[in-house]
Amino acid sequence: MTYMRGRRVAGGWSGEDDGFTLIEVLVVTVLMGLIMGIAFFGWRSWQQSLQEQGAQRAVVSLLRDAQVRSVAEDTTYCVDFGSSASTTTATVWRVPGNDTGAVAACTTGTRVQGWTADSGSRVTGASFTQRDSTTTAFVLFYPRGAASGGSLSVARNGSTKTYSITVDALTGRVSSSGS
Repeated sequence: MTYMRGRRVAGGWSGEDDGFTLIEVLVVTVLMGLIMGIAFFGWRSWQQSLQEQGAQRAVVSLLRDAQVRSVAEDTTYCVDFGSSASTTTATVWRVPGNDTGAVAACTTGTRVQGWTADSGSRVTGASFTQRDSTTTAFVLFYPRGAASGGSLSVARNGSTKTYSITVDALTGRVSSSGS
């Protein structure tokens, strides 16, 4: 019995060697590297977009929660951003009393919850008009559904995307839009 080098094909043996040449392996390796590089940068962009949306949604949720609590518990709630310039925190206060005037400061009530932005996110331009026509960095939600109207922006470091969040004075409605 003789052994032949090659592979068995229909009708006999083929004299060709099986396998890949070095050039074929290098071409496939380079193509796979390019595809993985494109996928990596696309994934990073998608991840950053999700982080931006997450920060915006967290602030909207915090504001809407305070608005709902105010109506449900028949008391005034305050969301204090601390600074109108730029901040990474917010505090929700339950402010006792009626809703006939503006509250001088949110800290006169009971602290309900806090919010801290993830790294890289920040709130800027918090500006809310109170009933006495002053502008503050806190928004008041009143038991009858009204609020101190105004707006703020949520942004991330290293990104040009900014989300604008608005609180309607008459209805207390919280809305958001991205740019």
